[in-house]
Amino acid sequence: MRLWVTGNGTDNEGRKQVFGRWDKAKLPDGREVPVCFNLMNPDGTYESEVGPPGYARLPRQMPVVAVRRFVFED
Repeated sequence: MRLWVTGNGTDNEGRKQVFGRWDKAKLPDGREVPVCFNLMNPDGTYESEVGPPGYARLPRQMPVVAVRRFVFED
């Protein structure tokens, strides 16, 4: 899994936007398979409460959505 956090406060409440992507899953038998999941939605999610600079605070459980592929833009 990879997480990206935007800046140190991107909305009116100072929360950071977080993007999460999974590119593989490990099965109980130890095999790894390719997957494409985004944390919450393709637009990411905002931290649940304002965390310190360089960190983001998220709940322990978050929904994920399957996607066909990842599109990375510079």
